Amino acid sequence: MGAPSTWRLLRTPPESGPWNMAVDVALGRCLGPDEGVLRLYSWSHPTLSLGRNQSAVKRYRTFAAEELSGRVVRRPTGGREVLHDRELTYSVVLPSRALGGPRATYRTLNSALLEAILSLGIQARLAQPEGAAPKPNDGVCFGRPVTDEIEASGRKVVGSAQARIGGALLQHGSILLESPTGGLASLTAGGVSLAQLACEEVAFATAARAIEQAMRRSLPGRWRLDSLRTSERRVAVSLLPHYESDGWTWRR
Repeated sequence: MGAPSTWRLLRTPPESGPWNMAVDVALGRCLGPDEGVLRLYSWSHPTLSLGRNQSAVKRYRTFAAEELSGRVVRRPTGGREVLHDRELTYSVVLPSRALGGPRATYRTLNSALLEAILSLGIQARLAQPEGAAPKPNDGVCFGRPVTDEIEASGRKVVGSAQARIGGALLQHGSILLESPTGGLASLTAGGVSLAQLACEEVAFATAARAIEQAMRRSLPGRWRLDSLRTSERRVAVSLLPHYESDGWTWRR
């Protein structure tokens, strides 16, 4: 199976963590045949997202209440904790075998993201680190890059993760635009922002435009700007209580 022939581009406004996760999953559940979706979004407040299989109660429950006003969400994807603040989040949803499976999809999408970052005049590359990949509880997502993630001078620029949703594959990730606000820098330890690399502010709109253009070049087909469909919004609403629940967020 080749890449989808039709691509939808969604630019959605800043929203809460539970809603952002519910929408990403809804896009997978409602994905049409021979269709792909690129969604670019941000978060209405600084929010910590946990990987699907992380153990986080002891490490973060008190911290979340005190430092983040309780704004924590557990992702449907794996990986480690990510602070979403002053960043751009992307998600791509496509048929699970469209680009050759999860590993090939990861490299294809990260190569497109790398092209976007290079187009901003920032020197970066796909990481090829030695040794085993970090485990879910081995520290924050930006602690160190894993194979085919984007790095600059050994520091991670983009953190990404995947999940299968029925016959669809979801990959989403965080791109640091600036250092986080307040005393939250430890949650991005090891990472580096586009502003630090470019030595100037990189606006959300500028980064989004670069990503859109690079994805269009890497994933040929008919692209069109779109919005959430009624069916997708309905599914997201039905999923929202799950992603808001303590039973899911603090399940391990």
